[in-house]
Amino acid sequence: ADADARARAITWMFAALSTVEPPILELGNARLLEGDQPWNAERLPLVEGRVRSRLHQLSARLADADWLDGAFSAGDLMMVSVLLRLRS
Repeated sequence: ADADARARAITWMFAALSTVEPPILELGNARLLEGDQPWNAERLPLVEGRVRSRLHQLSARLADADWLDGAFSAGDLMMVSVLLRLRS
């Protein structure tokens, strides 16, 4: 019902897909598709660093909060679905 809260939730959905997910996907590609390349040993730490940087930013945003924007929202669901890619 709150238009501002809805806009913030949509913003978090976009943040999950356009800011957090790309380095996670890049890490998956580096491990699965490029793991046998001779340059992968040099590239992998750079890619892992990008993921850590995004996770650090997300962690700083959350601090002690349970949810990204006060109350649980679709933004939290989207972020979790992106973060689940790191399970392995």
